[in-house]
Order: sequence, then structure tokens, then C-alpha cells
Amino acid sequence: MGFQMGSIHRRLEELGQERLLLETASPEERRLAEIAYAVMSDDRGDRAFAHPVMCLTTLPHRGRPNREVWIRTNGPATLTIQPTSDRYGNYFGVPYGSKARLILLFLQTEAVKRGTRQVELGHSMRSWLSRMGVAIGGKNLAEVRAQARRIERSLISVSFEEASGVVSWQDTIVRGSFQSGSENEIMAVELSETFFNAIKDRPVPVSEAAIRALGEQSLAIDLYLWLAYRLHVLERPISLSWASLHGQFGGGVNLVKHWKPKFLRSFTAALAAYPTAKAELTSHGVRLFPSPPPTGPARLRTVRT
Repeated sequence: MGFQMGSIHRRLEELGQERLLLETASPEERRLAEIAYAVMSDDRGDRAFAHPVMCLTTLPHRGRPNREVWIRTNGPATLTIQPTSDRYGNYFGVPYGSKARLILLFLQTEAVKRGTRQVELGHSMRSWLSRMGVAIGGKNLAEVRAQARRIERSLISVSFEEASGVVSWQDTIVRGSFQSGSENEIMAVELSETFFNAIKDRPVPVSEAAIRALGEQSLAIDLYLWLAYRLHVLERPISLSWASLHGQFGGGVNLVKHWKPKFLRSFTAALAAYPTAKAELTSHGVRLFPSPPPTGPARLRTVRT
């Protein structure tokens, strides 16, 4: 790529946002510069949390057949999501897309921060989704409710290999329903004990500013979470082939040549949102290097304007 991702954060610190944007040569460069600025200028440092398996595996990007079981394996992690029916025998399919990812991030973050299985939804989730750039109203509200229903009707199975052995469990994500007696309000939910303990015991911190900057780009969110977990636990550089990356992030796109442009766009966005990431694109795929975690030191948030 003509735009050197390794220099964007350094140039932003040296030039400030206005001069950097003036010097960008294309809409793509401008997009990446704006993502980088949104993260580096964040002075709050708020963190979200995700389970390692949620970082290493992915949900669908688009809707799948309502009864289809979704299975993804990546290295030590395997995620299986099985739709279950409601009391009328209706299936709603597995959760998918950016809003499903944001809802699950919210649930995991609340579990870690509050230390309780009881998660308040109405105001809290609306506020968090709004901070992530999702305006809750109209079509967005309908989509949030649809993805919440898919999440509540999902049976999740997780397998994760650690040095001490394989950790595995199966449970629903939530107990009960996201829906209250009111037609227009989402009120509260209780996380299943297994899901709550899993995220509480193995939280991966990520930057809320980065999630917000990536917006509703579901693949870019996946890649950011993957890098957030993968890079800071590396002991030495590793290379991943295009075939391997396609198997992990292909998301139903059959041919690598059709998938690769979207991956490249999403990967550079994820790197822009992760200033301390050390990774590069090669002719054969991607090379990853040991890096600090994405919730880096305060100096990254000191940017000239």
C-alpha cells in the first residue's frame, strides 16, 4: 500500500490532525488518519473487555439460515453457537453483524466492571451503544432488538487450550429475556453463571475509543479484537498466509481474491485504531510482532491539534 501505516501515528504526533489531513493524498489515507486521531486524542482511556475466544473467533457478518449452527476454530480456541427455539418453536438464527458484536462487548464489559451477573440494559446499553456511534432509534433500534433476541436464544460452546489444559464449557449467554413487558423498552438481563465466570476470569482489555472509531465495520472490529489479544502475548514474530487468514476471517466469501480487498481495508483500519500494534502486510499475508497491549500509555493520547 502507498500509505505507510507504521508512520501514521508518528506523523499525527508530529503534525497534528489538521496538517496531517491536509497532507493526505487520498480518501483512504484520510479515513485512516481520522481513525488514528480519534484513538490517540482520547483523554478518557475507557476500556471495554472481551473473552479470549471472542477475540480469536468471529461471528457471521451477515444473517445465516435460522437453524444453522455456527462453528469457528482458530488455534487454541473453538466457538460454537447453536440457535435454539422459543416456546412456539421459532428459530431466529445466530447473532451477526456489528450490532451483535457491540451488544456482546457491552455484556462482557459490564460483567468485568460491575462484577455481577445482573446487567442493566435500558439506559446503560443505550448509552454505551450511543458512545460507540449507534443512534438508538428507528432501524437501529429494530436491529438491536433483533440481535438481542438472537443472543438470548443462542447456546454457546467454548473450548480454549491453555498451558494447564483445555478449558471448555457450554451454556446460554443470558438467563431469561432481553425484552421487558413494554413493547418499546429493553430493561435488564442476567448473564448465565458460566458465561459470567468465563469473562470475569479471562478478560482482554481493549480501547473503547478504538471500538468507537471503527464504527459499524464488523470485520475491522474482529481484526482489532484479534490483534488486541494476539500481539501482546506473542513471544516472537509470526507470519500468517492469505489462506490461513481467509479461513479465519473469510466469513462466507468463497474466493480469496474476492475477500482480500475487504480484509486489507479492515486490517489497516484496525491498525490505525491500535497505535502500539506492530504488524505488516506482506506479499504472502500478514506478519505480526510482539507489541504492547492496545490500552497503552497516556502519551499516546497527547496529540497536537
